[in-house]
Amino acid sequence: MKLSYRNYPILSIMDRKMCAGLELNSGDPETTDMEVKDLVEKCINKGALCDIPIYYVSKEFEKGYTENWEKLSDLVINNETIAQECLENCAMIMPSGNVFVNIMAEDRFMFICAIKDGRIGNVRYGTWNAARYMNKSEEDMKNLQQKMFGFLVVLAFKKFATVELDIVEPFKKKKTALDPQGKVVNDTGVEVTLLDSRWFREIIREEGFKVRGHFRLQPCKDEQGHWTRKLIYINEYEKHGYHRRAKISVENETIN
Repeated sequence: MKLSYRNYPILSIMDRKMCAGLELNSGDPETTDMEVKDLVEKCINKGALCDIPIYYVSKEFEKGYTENWEKLSDLVINNETIAQECLENCAMIMPSGNVFVNIMAEDRFMFICAIKDGRIGNVRYGTWNAARYMNKSEEDMKNLQQKMFGFLVVLAFKKFATVELDIVEPFKKKKTALDPQGKVVNDTGVEVTLLDSRWFREIIREEGFKVRGHFRLQPCKDEQGHWTRKLIYINEYEKHGYHRRAKISVENETIN
């Protein structure tokens, strides 16, 4: 896998040496909120998108959350507090090549959707309950809302599940088990963290009266002894069942 500005042009706006002077293509002037467009340009040119974590989502990670999309989305959509807790300053490079960027300041945040060729598709700016969009057409706003919801689901999985992270520094190459080819080359001036999860390789089979599988935020203590929460998956089960582990087991819960 190769990370470069040619493969991922949007990464250039996260490099302080390249972000100044960028002008956005606003598309249709009749549906463009020029104040939001100008605000986004100023933020980029001042380096607001620099020095934030950049995650490259592995295909294994994508497979994990897409196969459980319905249950994960229920967890987020039914609890606004959880959704807001997951939101963070970061950029997320998806296997498709599209990039999501989120920048927060106090109670406001700016969510940017960038297309693989480097164009910024749309921007949402405002509070959790009230916002303005750079592209105001109904279709564009709805499309961005769906993408932001997907971004939140990924962040919820990242925050509460067990994940693997592997940092690739600027202009370095690195062997990593998180890439099928075994090597990642970073030809950009920004640090990128590979985001992977083998969490769903735990296989659980049970017989008899079945309870539908579901996600739960389990209270637990961290290494400092502080109470926090961790995402666990309660598989479809019976009272008298059995667990059969896959080759890689990451999470196990005993059900009484």
